[in-house]
Amino acid sequence: MSVLYLDEYDAAIRWLDIGTGDPILFLPGLSMPVAPGFAAVAADPALHGRRCILLDYLGSGQSDHPKGFNYALSAHAATIIRVLDHLGIQSIDVVGHSMGGTVGIVLALTHPDRVRRLIVGEGNIEPGGGLMSLRVSQKGKAAFLADGYPSLMSNLRQKAIAGAVGADRLVSGWRQADPVGIYANAKALVDLPGDFFDRFVSLAMPKSFVLGEQNLGNTPTPDTPDPERLKAHGIAPLIVADAGHAMMLDNHRGFMEVLVTALQDGLPA
Repeated sequence: MSVLYLDEYDAAIRWLDIGTGDPILFLPGLSMPVAPGFAAVAADPALHGRRCILLDYLGSGQSDHPKGFNYALSAHAATIIRVLDHLGIQSIDVVGHSMGGTVGIVLALTHPDRVRRLIVGEGNIEPGGGLMSLRVSQKGKAAFLADGYPSLMSNLRQKAIAGAVGADRLVSGWRQADPVGIYANAKALVDLPGDFFDRFVSLAMPKSFVLGEQNLGNTPTPDTPDPERLKAHGIAPLIVADAGHAMMLDNHRGFMEVLVTALQDGLPA
Protein backbone atom coordinates (compact mmCIF):
# COMPACT_ATOMS: atom_id res chain seq x y z
CA MET A 1 0.00 0.00 0.00
CA SER A 2 1.03 3.60 -0.49
CA VAL A 3 1.70 5.61 2.65
CA LEU A 4 1.85 9.19 3.90
CA TYR A 5 3.20 10.11 7.32
CA LEU A 6 1.13 12.76 9.09
CA ASP A 7 3.44 14.39 11.60
CA GLU A 8 0.66 16.14 13.54
CA TYR A 9 -0.67 12.71 14.54
CA ASP A 10 2.63 10.80 14.45
CA ALA A 11 0.80 8.33 12.26
CA ALA A 12 0.69 6.94 8.74
CA ILE A 13 -2.35 6.85 6.52
CA ARG A 14 -2.38 4.22 3.77
CA TRP A 15 -4.19 3.56 0.53
CA LEU A 16 -4.20 1.41 -2.58
CA ASP A 17 -3.46 3.14 -5.88
CA ILE A 18 -4.75 1.11 -8.83
CA GLY A 19 -4.68 2.00 -12.52
CA THR A 20 -4.12 5.23 -14.41
CA GLY A 21 -6.35 7.97 -15.77
CA ASP A 22 -8.96 10.25 -14.22
CA PRO A 23 -8.96 9.49 -10.48
CA ILE A 24 -11.73 8.05 -8.32
CA LEU A 25 -11.57 8.00 -4.51
CA PHE A 26 -13.24 5.07 -2.74
CA LEU A 27 -14.21 5.40 0.94
CA PRO A 28 -15.42 2.43 3.04
CA GLY A 29 -18.05 2.01 5.74
CA LEU A 30 -17.86 2.36 9.51
CA SER A 31 -14.20 1.80 10.53
CA MET A 32 -13.86 -0.89 7.85
CA PRO A 33 -10.83 -1.59 5.66
CA VAL A 34 -11.37 -0.45 2.10
CA ALA A 35 -10.05 -3.48 0.18
CA PRO A 36 -12.77 -6.07 0.96
CA GLY A 37 -15.49 -3.80 -0.37
CA PHE A 38 -13.77 -2.01 -3.20
CA ALA A 39 -10.72 -3.94 -4.50
CA ALA A 40 -12.83 -5.97 -6.94
CA VAL A 41 -14.63 -2.78 -7.99
CA ALA A 42 -11.35 -1.02 -8.76
CA ALA A 43 -10.06 -4.02 -10.70
CA ASP A 44 -13.23 -4.41 -12.78
CA PRO A 45 -12.76 -3.87 -16.55
CA ALA A 46 -15.59 -1.31 -16.42
CA LEU A 47 -13.16 1.08 -14.73
CA HIS A 48 -10.32 0.52 -17.20
CA GLY A 49 -8.71 3.87 -17.87
CA ARG A 50 -9.48 5.21 -14.40
CA ARG A 51 -7.10 5.62 -11.46
CA CYS A 52 -8.66 4.22 -8.29
CA ILE A 53 -7.54 5.46 -4.86
CA LEU A 54 -8.79 3.12 -2.11
CA LEU A 55 -8.22 4.76 1.27
CA ASP A 56 -8.13 3.33 4.80
CA TYR A 57 -9.11 5.95 7.37
CA LEU A 58 -6.85 6.65 10.30
CA GLY A 59 -7.86 4.14 12.96
CA SER A 60 -8.90 1.38 10.56
CA GLY A 61 -7.60 -1.02 7.95
CA GLN A 62 -3.89 -0.71 7.28
CA SER A 63 -3.64 2.89 8.52
CA ASP A 64 -2.26 3.70 11.98
CA HIS A 65 -4.31 4.25 15.15
CA PRO A 66 -3.13 7.61 16.50
CA LYS A 67 -4.18 8.53 20.03
CA GLY A 68 -4.33 12.23 19.15
CA PHE A 69 -6.87 11.89 16.33
CA ASN A 70 -10.43 12.91 17.26
CA TYR A 71 -12.28 10.97 14.52
CA ALA A 72 -14.53 13.90 13.59
CA LEU A 73 -15.88 13.56 10.05
CA SER A 74 -14.17 16.85 9.20
CA ALA A 75 -10.88 15.43 10.50
CA HIS A 76 -11.23 12.43 8.17
CA ALA A 77 -11.91 14.85 5.31
CA ALA A 78 -8.81 16.84 6.20
CA THR A 79 -6.59 13.74 6.08
CA ILE A 80 -8.05 12.90 2.67
CA ILE A 81 -7.07 16.34 1.42
CA ARG A 82 -3.55 15.72 2.72
CA VAL A 83 -3.41 12.54 0.64
CA LEU A 84 -4.76 14.27 -2.47
CA ASP A 85 -2.25 17.09 -2.06
CA HIS A 86 0.53 14.54 -1.67
CA LEU A 87 -0.58 12.84 -4.90
CA GLY A 88 -0.98 16.14 -6.75
CA ILE A 89 -4.68 15.46 -7.43
CA GLN A 90 -6.69 18.66 -7.63
CA SER A 91 -10.12 17.24 -8.46
CA ILE A 92 -11.50 13.74 -7.98
CA ASP A 93 -14.68 11.69 -8.24
CA VAL A 94 -15.69 10.40 -4.79
CA VAL A 95 -17.49 7.10 -4.16
CA GLY A 96 -18.39 6.44 -0.53
CA HIS A 97 -20.24 3.53 1.03
CA SER A 98 -22.17 3.97 4.30
CA MET A 99 -19.92 6.08 6.56
CA GLY A 100 -17.77 6.65 3.49
CA GLY A 101 -20.68 8.34 1.78
CA THR A 102 -21.07 10.71 4.71
CA VAL A 103 -17.33 11.44 4.79
CA GLY A 104 -17.55 12.12 1.06
CA ILE A 105 -20.33 14.64 1.66
CA VAL A 106 -18.27 16.38 4.35
CA LEU A 107 -15.32 16.45 1.97
CA ALA A 108 -17.52 18.06 -0.69
CA LEU A 109 -18.91 20.58 1.80
CA THR A 110 -15.50 21.61 3.14
CA HIS A 111 -13.57 21.41 -0.17
CA PRO A 112 -16.12 21.73 -3.00
CA ASP A 113 -13.40 22.58 -5.50
CA ARG A 114 -11.74 19.19 -4.94
CA VAL A 115 -14.80 16.95 -5.55
CA ARG A 116 -15.81 16.59 -9.18
CA ARG A 117 -18.64 14.08 -8.68
CA LEU A 118 -20.12 12.65 -5.49
CA ILE A 119 -21.62 9.15 -5.32
CA VAL A 120 -23.11 8.15 -1.96
CA GLY A 121 -23.98 4.51 -1.33
CA GLU A 122 -26.46 4.45 1.57
CA GLY A 123 -24.51 7.03 3.55
CA ASN A 124 -26.02 8.82 6.53
CA ILE A 125 -27.52 12.10 5.34
CA GLU A 126 -29.48 12.96 8.48
CA PRO A 127 -28.84 12.62 12.23
CA GLY A 128 -29.93 9.49 14.04
CA GLY A 129 -27.52 6.90 12.67
CA GLY A 130 -27.91 3.69 10.77
CA LEU A 131 -28.52 0.34 12.47
CA MET A 132 -24.92 -0.39 13.42
CA SER A 133 -23.76 3.15 14.24
CA LEU A 134 -26.75 3.57 16.56
CA ARG A 135 -26.04 0.23 18.23
CA VAL A 136 -22.38 1.13 18.80
CA SER A 137 -23.01 4.61 20.18
CA GLN A 138 -26.14 4.20 22.29
CA LYS A 139 -24.50 3.11 25.59
CA GLY A 140 -21.73 5.73 25.67
CA LYS A 141 -17.99 5.54 25.09
CA ALA A 142 -16.90 4.05 28.42
CA ALA A 143 -19.52 1.31 28.29
CA PHE A 144 -18.72 0.50 24.66
CA LEU A 145 -14.99 0.17 25.30
CA ALA A 146 -15.40 -1.81 28.53
CA ASP A 147 -18.13 -4.20 27.47
CA GLY A 148 -19.87 -3.19 24.25
CA TYR A 149 -17.01 -3.80 21.86
CA PRO A 150 -15.98 -7.21 23.28
CA SER A 151 -19.62 -8.30 23.45
CA LEU A 152 -20.34 -7.08 19.92
CA MET A 153 -17.30 -8.88 18.51
CA SER A 154 -18.21 -12.09 20.36
CA ASN A 155 -21.76 -11.96 19.01
CA LEU A 156 -20.51 -11.31 15.49
CA ARG A 157 -18.09 -14.25 15.74
CA GLN A 158 -20.91 -16.56 16.79
CA LYS A 159 -23.01 -15.33 13.88
CA ALA A 160 -20.07 -15.87 11.53
CA ILE A 161 -19.62 -19.43 12.80
CA ALA A 162 -23.32 -20.01 12.19
CA GLY A 163 -22.89 -18.76 8.64
CA ALA A 164 -24.65 -15.40 8.87
CA VAL A 165 -24.01 -13.35 5.75
CA GLY A 166 -21.60 -10.46 6.34
CA ALA A 167 -20.76 -11.31 9.97
CA ASP A 168 -17.25 -12.58 9.29
CA ARG A 169 -16.52 -9.50 7.16
CA LEU A 170 -17.41 -7.26 10.11
CA VAL A 171 -15.31 -9.34 12.52
CA SER A 172 -12.32 -9.25 10.20
CA GLY A 173 -12.69 -5.53 9.53
CA TRP A 174 -13.19 -4.44 13.13
CA ARG A 175 -10.34 -6.60 14.41
CA GLN A 176 -8.10 -4.20 12.46
CA ALA A 177 -9.82 -1.08 13.80
CA ASP A 178 -9.29 1.06 16.90
CA PRO A 179 -12.33 0.53 19.18
CA VAL A 180 -12.09 4.19 20.20
CA GLY A 181 -12.38 5.07 16.53
CA ILE A 182 -15.31 2.72 15.94
CA TYR A 183 -17.23 4.43 18.74
CA ALA A 184 -16.26 7.98 17.73
CA ASN A 185 -17.08 7.38 14.06
CA ALA A 186 -20.47 5.92 14.99
CA LYS A 187 -21.24 8.81 17.34
CA ALA A 188 -20.34 11.32 14.63
CA LEU A 189 -22.86 9.70 12.28
CA VAL A 190 -25.59 9.65 14.92
CA ASP A 191 -24.92 13.29 15.83
CA LEU A 192 -24.91 14.78 12.33
CA PRO A 193 -26.09 18.41 12.22
CA GLY A 194 -29.81 18.89 11.73
CA ASP A 195 -29.25 20.73 8.44
CA PHE A 196 -26.96 18.08 6.95
CA PHE A 197 -29.53 16.86 4.40
CA ASP A 198 -30.20 20.40 3.19
CA ARG A 199 -26.49 21.07 2.83
CA PHE A 200 -26.00 17.81 0.95
CA VAL A 201 -28.75 18.44 -1.60
CA SER A 202 -27.47 22.01 -2.10
CA LEU A 203 -24.03 20.87 -3.24
CA ALA A 204 -23.34 22.11 -6.75
CA MET A 205 -21.37 19.17 -8.18
CA PRO A 206 -23.09 16.20 -9.89
CA LYS A 207 -24.22 13.77 -7.19
CA SER A 208 -26.04 10.46 -6.97
CA PHE A 209 -27.43 8.38 -4.11
CA VAL A 210 -27.21 4.59 -4.46
CA LEU A 211 -29.64 2.25 -2.69
CA GLY A 212 -29.82 -1.53 -2.40
CA GLU A 213 -33.08 -2.83 -3.86
CA GLN A 214 -33.74 -4.93 -0.75
CA ASN A 215 -34.00 -1.75 1.34
CA LEU A 216 -36.69 -0.15 -0.81
CA GLY A 217 -40.14 0.01 0.75
CA ASN A 218 -38.81 -0.01 4.30
CA THR A 219 -39.38 2.89 6.65
CA PRO A 220 -36.87 5.61 5.63
CA THR A 221 -33.79 5.86 7.84
CA PRO A 222 -30.85 8.30 7.91
CA ASP A 223 -28.95 6.09 5.44
CA THR A 224 -31.86 4.79 3.32
CA PRO A 225 -34.01 7.81 2.45
CA ASP A 226 -37.21 7.76 0.44
CA PRO A 227 -36.15 7.84 -3.24
CA GLU A 228 -38.99 10.24 -4.02
CA ARG A 229 -37.60 12.71 -1.50
CA LEU A 230 -34.23 12.56 -3.24
CA LYS A 231 -35.89 13.12 -6.62
CA ALA A 232 -37.74 16.13 -5.23
CA HIS A 233 -34.36 17.69 -4.46
CA GLY A 234 -32.86 16.93 -7.87
CA ILE A 235 -30.79 13.89 -6.87
CA ALA A 236 -30.93 10.74 -8.94
CA PRO A 237 -31.56 7.65 -6.77
CA LEU A 238 -29.79 4.69 -8.40
CA ILE A 239 -30.82 1.17 -7.39
CA VAL A 240 -28.59 -1.92 -7.18
CA ALA A 241 -30.82 -4.90 -7.91
CA ASP A 242 -30.83 -7.91 -5.56
CA ALA A 243 -28.69 -6.10 -2.99
CA GLY A 244 -28.90 -4.84 0.56
CA HIS A 245 -26.58 -2.45 2.38
CA ALA A 246 -23.42 -4.35 1.33
CA MET A 247 -24.33 -3.59 -2.26
CA MET A 248 -20.86 -4.04 -3.80
CA LEU A 249 -20.64 -7.57 -2.39
CA ASP A 250 -24.28 -8.57 -2.74
CA ASN A 251 -24.35 -7.90 -6.49
CA HIS A 252 -21.00 -6.88 -7.93
CA ARG A 253 -22.19 -6.68 -11.54
CA GLY A 254 -25.29 -4.70 -10.61
CA PHE A 255 -23.20 -2.31 -8.55
CA MET A 256 -20.76 -1.79 -11.41
CA GLU A 257 -23.59 -0.94 -13.79
CA VAL A 258 -24.94 1.64 -11.36
CA LEU A 259 -21.47 3.04 -10.67
CA VAL A 260 -20.72 3.54 -14.37
CA THR A 261 -24.03 5.37 -14.71
CA ALA A 262 -23.24 7.57 -11.71
CA LEU A 263 -19.79 8.39 -13.06
CA GLN A 264 -21.54 9.70 -16.16
CA ASP A 265 -23.42 12.11 -13.87
CA GLY A 266 -26.27 9.77 -13.00
CA LEU A 267 -29.75 10.00 -14.43
CA PRO A 268 -32.24 12.86 -14.42
CA ALA A 269 -33.96 12.91 -11.02
